[in-house]
Amino acid sequence: MRRTLEANGYDVVEGETGAAGLRLAQSRPDVMVLDLNLPDMSGLAVCRAIRGGAATEGVPVVFLTASDDEKTIVSCLESGASDYVSKPFTPSVLTARVDAVVRTHKAEIARRRHTEELSAAYAALREARAEMVLQHRLTGLGVLAAGVAHEMNSPLAALIASLQFALREQGPEHEAALADALTAAQRIAELVKRMRAIAGSTDRNVRRIDLRARVEQICAAFESFPARVTIEGPALNVDAVDNEVREVLTALIENAVQATQATADPRVNVSLWQEGDGVIVVVDDNGPGIEDADLPFLFDPFFTRKRFWKTTGLGLAIAQAAARRHGGEITVDGRGPLGGARARLRLPVVADASAVGDARALLAELRSDR
Repeated sequence: MRRTLEANGYDVVEGETGAAGLRLAQSRPDVMVLDLNLPDMSGLAVCRAIRGGAATEGVPVVFLTASDDEKTIVSCLESGASDYVSKPFTPSVLTARVDAVVRTHKAEIARRRHTEELSAAYAALREARAEMVLQHRLTGLGVLAAGVAHEMNSPLAALIASLQFALREQGPEHEAALADALTAAQRIAELVKRMRAIAGSTDRNVRRIDLRARVEQICAAFESFPARVTIEGPALNVDAVDNEVREVLTALIENAVQATQATADPRVNVSLWQEGDGVIVVVDDNGPGIEDADLPFLFDPFFTRKRFWKTTGLGLAIAQAAARRHGGEITVDGRGPLGGARARLRLPVVADASAVGDARALLAELRSDR
């Protein structure tokens, strides 16, 4: 058998017992030719052990058997063998059977590898498509926001000023109606402000920012909330647009604080550290977390699970747009170490000033194309 297989290009390694065969199977040979009757155990038991082992599961087995009755052949195949050769055998039959099993085995390996490569490529394509869709939405919203905010800002400012004047001058019978009108106008003004934030700040100057100090200032604004906010990490400096970094940090911390309002012992933890050429800010809370079904939509403009009157659903869209203008990224996990959601912000230590653009430039370009 050795001479026959070696003459046909095979490297042959021998084992005299079933235990030796199991050890050889660990090296994952292209084929194992296994006698049915072994000194220490049944060849059927060896074949079943090969099929049941994680490291040997795919090794093909060809049985050698002196019996060609139907029961023996069926037992060999049921144990997991790929084929069998009856003894005595001719060299040509042995070679043909072994070659066929090896070809099938290698074809299966190639098919699995191809399937894995296709799956990986499809997953990468899906991720790239989702990224492209999100970027398209943010860019489109930025263009819309810049135009709408510009057109609405002046008449809205005049409306608010007139309402404030009327509220001061009118009697008590008109105060409630005017106060409601003023509140509504101020909410519109806040929406315009947030839409302008999506388009990009008017101040595009990149300056040195103490990131930990900004986190401390923002957390101090939530001292009246029941949540216990802790900050961990050293002072870290980044070169970025200050008010946009504030917008990003405020959105992440505010979401975490609000998520814990119904929690018995509300906690929020903000951690900072440097990683390579970037800085990481992680915000954890012990709120209810985020459902897996909602995760793909978190950065979609106007998506929210909160009551509509409490939020516009623009916070994370604005934050992501600002982070990406700096070459950074926000990712969110539905469950973190505290039991609630985990938001992770990465920013480069030094933002590329030319990359920190805004949608107004794109809007101007679109208008010039007309």
